[in-house]
Amino acid sequence: MNSSAERTSHFNLVKFFLLTSIFRFQQWNLGVDGNFEKQINKRGVLDPKILPYYPYRDDGVPLYNAINKYVTRAIHYFYGIIGAIV
Repeated sequence: MNSSAERTSHFNLVKFFLLTSIFRFQQWNLGVDGNFEKQINKRGVLDPKILPYYPYRDDGVPLYNAINKYVTRAIHYFYGIIGAIV
């Protein structure tokens, strides 16, 4: 059976992670954090000359570009130009 101290400790841990998540979400920026290349550039690891071997970047950039191209084409196909959506 859980003691009162264990429950309080668990509650404080959950409260900490919840508040941390809320704070981080308030700082989240779609233009930077939602863009893979801008996000890794912000961390200084986009340039292969600086960090020659970085599989996260090397695999992630082509994948991000493929997904971005697919979604952009799908949006254009179904909605036309972006200005027409608004």
